[in-house]
Amino acid sequence: MTSHSAGVPASRASWIGSLYWLPRTIPVKAYPAISTSTESLLRQFHAGCGQRIQQPRWCAQHGVVAEAEIVKAYEYAPEDRIELSEAELASIRPTDDKTLRLEQFFDPAGFDLVRLSGRSLHLAPTHSAALAEYGLAWQALRASGRWGFARMVLSNHRHPVVVRPAATGLVLHVLHGSDQGRSNPCSVDVLPLSPEADVDSMVAAIAQHSGRVDWNALTDDSATRLAELVQRKVAARARPVETAAPPASRRRARKPDTTDRRRRSAGSTTPALEPTVSS
Repeated sequence: MTSHSAGVPASRASWIGSLYWLPRTIPVKAYPAISTSTESLLRQFHAGCGQRIQQPRWCAQHGVVAEAEIVKAYEYAPEDRIELSEAELASIRPTDDKTLRLEQFFDPAGFDLVRLSGRSLHLAPTHSAALAEYGLAWQALRASGRWGFARMVLSNHRHPVVVRPAATGLVLHVLHGSDQGRSNPCSVDVLPLSPEADVDSMVAAIAQHSGRVDWNALTDDSATRLAELVQRKVAARARPVETAAPPASRRRARKPDTTDRRRRSAGSTTPALEPTVSS
C-alpha cells in the first residue's frame, strides 16, 4: 500500500467494529475520508448595534421555548400529532452490532455512481495484530477487480455500503437507498442515433484531449478568498485617509482683490463719461 500524502490526516475514528469476509474477521476503524465543515466562517450581527444575532427555539404562540419543553411528534393528520418518547424511538432503531459483513462481491464496471451518498470512510486496522489480515483483504480485492457490498448501522440508520480497494487501503462508501433514486427525465430510448462517422470523429477528439487529472489540485479556495477579502478591508481600515488636493483649475482661479481693481482702473484708456448738466 502506498501512503496518502495529500489532504488532512484523520484524527478520530467515527466507527469501530469488525469487517467480516470469506469467512475472516478483521477489527477495523473507520475514519472520514473527506474533511467537511458545516460551520460558516461568517456570522450574523445587528447592523449598527454590533450584537450577534441569536437563533433561539421559537414557538409562534409562546415565544422562546426551553430545551426541556421540546418533544418529538409525528404529524398523523392536520392538527393531530402523535408524540413519541425517546424510549419509543429507541425501540424501532436497528440493532447496532458494530459489524460490517461483506455479503457479496461485484464488478464495479456496472456500478451506478449516482448511488454514492457522498459519505466516504477510510477503513484501517484497529491494531498492528490485524495488519496481515487487512493487507490480505486489500490485495485480494485489488487482484479480483471486485468491490464488496454490505449493510451497516451508522447514526442509528441501516445503510447499504460498498468497500473497495483504493491505492491507500480499503475505502467504504455509503450509498443511497433504492427508494431515494429518481429517473432521468431524458431517456436514452428517445435519443436519435448519430452517424458512425460523427461518433468516430468525436471519439478521436476525446482521445486527443484525454490526459491525467491532478485530483490533488481540486481544492475549494472560497475560505482563502474570503480571508484575502477580510485582510484587504482590515488594511484599508488601518490606512490613514489622505486629504484630496483641490483641482488645478480651482488653484488657478483667484478672486481679484481691491489692489488689482485699482491697477486696472489706472491703466485703462477708456475715456470717462462727462457729467450731464441740465439747463
